[in-house]
Amino acid sequence: MQVIPAAITMRTASKGLADLCRAIDGGETEFSAEALAHSDSSAVAVLIAAIRHGRQAGKAIRVTGLPASLHSLARLYGVDGLIEGDTAMPAGAVPASQASAITTGTAR
Repeated sequence: MQVIPAAITMRTASKGLADLCRAIDGGETEFSAEALAHSDSSAVAVLIAAIRHGRQAGKAIRVTGLPASLHSLARLYGVDGLIEGDTAMPAGAVPASQASAITTGTAR
């Protein structure tokens, strides 16, 4: 399980997202947010973008231990269900990266 950095703010969001995506590309699918002590609304965007990155690669990404303050922000935005807990793709789901190829007939 990969530990999410202690701070994800507007200032560190780009690096945080790059680090998470690199971990996903390396095979990591589980992330702990328990150490995340300093965050703002950009942390919500970073987590959603990382989960999207994983889904596009056909991976189910799981984030656990979201701090209460960040969970409140996510709930305010209506995305709390997307960033905490099991975000596995349903059985038979097609990753977004393959969906356009299937609908245009270019799938291999």
